[in-house]
Order: sequence, then structure tokens, then C-alpha cells
Amino acid sequence: MYIPDADWEHDLSGVFDIVTIDEAHQIKNPDTAAHATVAWLQASFHVLATASVLPNGINDFDGYMHFVDMNRDLWQNDNLAKLKVEKSVNLFDLPDNHPAAVLRMTIQAVKTFITGEDANRDNAGFYLQKVWEKCLIRRTYASKDPKDINLGKAIGEALPRLQTRRIVCRFHESEQKTYDKYSELPIRKLAHFLDNGRLVWNKKHARQLILNSTWLGFHWIGDSIHAGTIKDWKALPAIMYYWIKLLHKQQEQMLDGGAEFTIPDREDIPQQLAILLQGSPKLRHTLRILAELVVLMKRKVVIWCGLPANQLLLLACCQALHIDCVCYTSELSHLERTEMVTAFTTHPDSAYVFIGGYNVGSVGLNLQALCNHEIDFDSAPNKGTQDQATGRLESALHS
Repeated sequence: MYIPDADWEHDLSGVFDIVTIDEAHQIKNPDTAAHATVAWLQASFHVLATASVLPNGINDFDGYMHFVDMNRDLWQNDNLAKLKVEKSVNLFDLPDNHPAAVLRMTIQAVKTFITGEDANRDNAGFYLQKVWEKCLIRRTYASKDPKDINLGKAIGEALPRLQTRRIVCRFHESEQKTYDKYSELPIRKLAHFLDNGRLVWNKKHARQLILNSTWLGFHWIGDSIHAGTIKDWKALPAIMYYWIKLLHKQQEQMLDGGAEFTIPDREDIPQQLAILLQGSPKLRHTLRILAELVVLMKRKVVIWCGLPANQLLLLACCQALHIDCVCYTSELSHLERTEMVTAFTTHPDSAYVFIGGYNVGSVGLNLQALCNHEIDFDSAPNKGTQDQATGRLESALHS
């Protein structure tokens, strides 16, 4: 990090006792100018407010710890001797009332036991929970409304009512048989027990099951469509067509009788759509909704996805159908993300569909200026994210 110049006439170091930052996920990256600006203030205390504490992953907390750990001397040898612990001690195995537990609230402890390369990933979340108990205040819709003098109402009671419609998307009989076949292995290997007896899901197989339930074609090409390939796919002028070509190639190589279909012409959008819609009841229902709300009524819609592949699937369809949309994905720069939000929230005649992801920090965005319809294409990873995604819109559609 750059060192501020204390002799500069405009230096603000130490001027403020308390600094409050809204949308604090903007300063989670210690390599950004925003983070450095706040750090250079050298305030005695920081209040960080955000609805997206970990938008990308557990490593995001590294950046916040610069504003939590204000005592850099706790790990000195003389202090460790007073606490009667060695530097190699696992602080999170100590009782919570042990004097050395204070070391948990340091950058060194977080990097060593939670976010570092050598940290035990099976325990990192449990360790972070102990850190959060000391520095994080969480408000949900069920929390008491601080504006209610008598503290009798919950926050959720002060918000407008949502109109929610849940759509059950079922496979046809033949599709269900194919899904069962493709999902046999990931279902069998989905869960396993840790050494401490806790039951956890295997992310790889959970992802495959989500993709299978979205579109059966992902069984063949899902490994080629992920966060690392988003930029390449989005650069193509006809994503759907190239997906179908890849699907055909994979089936040609793997099936004894060759591919199950003939590649349609690049301009034959109806036939391309037919290939995607066969094996995707979620997509069939979603396109019906977009046809009504966007094409006919010119309404804006937010669609939430849990995986980049599902975001790209929806982008491919909107692209082919000439539905003006923006796709908020992980590879975008801060400026590109800002431009997408601006287009969706300020231009009434463009960017009709906002394709967001639960895991790219977009559920905390203010998207409601011109939009009050939202579709949960995938289930949210937790109730907090679900509430955040729907809480600022007046009506919601769940599929």
C-alpha cells in the first residue's frame, strides 16, 4: 500500500475519530484507491455498512480486517509471553474466554487460519464466525425496527408488501429420465462428513446438479462454461449458436450413434431455441414471462442466477431474441459494472433485462428506479441473500 505524506498540507490523517462507510464492499480490496483513501484517514474507529460482506468469497474479509485490526503490536514476543501462548498456537482452538483469544481479531490470525493458502478450508467458516461475533452487527427483516420507539415492530413490517408467484417447472417424462441418468453420480457424491462430524456438500457435484436442473445440455458442455470463460463467451456475437456447435461436437465424440440433432443454420434462431428449450423447463417458463413483461409490456426485469453458466444461458437467449439486456458478471471492471447499473436504472428505453448473480455482489445494488419485477432463476444460497435480492422491488416472481 502507498504511504501517505504526513507533510502534505491536505493530509487528513488522524483528523476523524469515527469514519462511516456505506456500501463498504467497495473498499474490501486493499489494492484499490478507495481502500487506501479510507486507510490513510487513520481514524480511531470505523463503521462499515454493506449488504454484501463477502460478495466473491471468504478471502474478501482480508480487506476489511485492515479496518478492524487497529493494534499491530499484539503479536510481539513480549505480548505473547504475557498471554502464555506460542506463535504457532491455533487461537480458534482456545476457549473463547482465554486472554489470547484477542489475537483472533488481527490480520495475521485471519490470514493464517481463515483466508491464507495454508488455512484449513473445512474450518475457515467456523473460525470466521468467531471473528464476526466481535465485530459484525447483522440486521434482517426479522430484526426490531430501530425507528420504532417502542421496538415493537420488525424491520420487515415497515417495508412494502411483495407480490410473489412461485412457478413449478417440471421436466417432461422423457426429460426426467435423462435428468435422473445424468444426475445419478453427482447425487451419490453430493454430501460427505468432515472429521468433526459435520455434513457438507461437495461444490462440484452441487454445481452439476444445478446445471442439470437448468438445461440438460449442460451435461455435455457445462465444464466449458464457468467464471474463467465468461469473458470469451460474452465476446461472441452469437453465443447460442456456438453453444449448440459445442454441444453437437461433444455428442459426436461421446455417443455411439453420433449427435442427437443436426446443427441449424446460424440465422435459424427458432430452431436454435428449440434445442435449448428441449430439456429446460425453467428456460421455457422464463422466456414466456419475458415475452409478456418485456416484449409486450416494455417492463424492466431483474433475473438472479446462482451460477455464471446460467447467466450466460439467459444472455444467449436475450442476444438471439434481440432483447436489450445487461449481464452483471465477475470479469467486469468497476467502471463497466457502474455503466450497466446506470443503463438499467436511468434509461427507460434500453437495458430491459438485468441478469445478475448472487455471488458477484449485485444483490445490494439499487435497481428499483425503473423496475419492480424480479425473477429468481436459481435459488439464493441463503435467506439473507434472498431477502436482499427481493427487498427493494415491489413484486417478485420465483421459478
